[in-house]
Amino acid sequence: MRRVVAVFVVGGVLANERFARADEFAGDTANGFRECRDLVERNQREQQTWTSALPKKSATVPDDGLVVGAPWKTFFRGVGEALPVILPTLVPHLGATVRSSSPAIVLAWPWSIPLGPSNACTRRSGTFSVSEHRLNRIMIEPNLVVQDHGVGFSTRLGDRIVWHPTDWVVGVGGGMGTTLELSGFGEPLRASLSPEAVFHVGHCCEPGYVTLALRADFFFAGTKAAVPTATLGYTFF
Repeated sequence: MRRVVAVFVVGGVLANERFARADEFAGDTANGFRECRDLVERNQREQQTWTSALPKKSATVPDDGLVVGAPWKTFFRGVGEALPVILPTLVPHLGATVRSSSPAIVLAWPWSIPLGPSNACTRRSGTFSVSEHRLNRIMIEPNLVVQDHGVGFSTRLGDRIVWHPTDWVVGVGGGMGTTLELSGFGEPLRASLSPEAVFHVGHCCEPGYVTLALRADFFFAGTKAAVPTATLGYTFF
C-alpha cells in the first residue's frame, strides 16, 4: 500500500510543477473551433509579413555536424529537440488497480493520436508558434500490472474526449474503450467495456500535461468481472 501512495505523491509533484508553469504564460488565446481557426490564419499572415520584411542573407557554408568523423552534433541536437515528446512516450504512468484483497501496481503507456479540428489555441507573446488543443483523441495504452503472483500484460484501445479551455488549469474529460488481457492474470484471454474519467492538468494549449485517469473495466468473462484502475503521469497531448 505504501508503494501505491508513493506513486501518487510523485504524480502530485509533477502536477504542482504544471500549475507553476501556467502563471508564466502571456500571449494570444482563442476558445472555440472558429476562433481557433481565425487565430491560426492570422498567425500565418503575420508570419508571412514579418518574413518578407527580413533582409536577404548572404550564402554560408552549412555546418556538417561531424565530431570525430560522425554526425554527433546533429544526433544530439535532434534528441534535444525531440525530448518533450520522447519523455511522455517512453516514461510510464504509475497507478494502482484492485484485482484481489490488496492493490497492485500499474505501469501504463497511454499513447494518443489527436483527431479533428482544434477547439482551443494559444500563442506565446513575441512568437509565431501556435499551440492547439484537439477535443478528441484515439488511445492505445499498453499496461503492466505487478501482482503478488507475477506480472500481467494487457493493452487498452479507446477514444477519449478532453475539454480544456485556455483559461482552465485543469481540463476534464472522459472516454470509452476496451481492455484486452493478454497474459499473466490467471484468467482466459478476455476483453472488457472500459469507461473512464480524465483530469488534464496544465496550461492549455502548450504540450505537456499531468493526466489522471480513473477507469473501470467490466469484463465479459473470467472470475473478477469488475476491475477499477487509477493512473497518473505525464502526457504530451
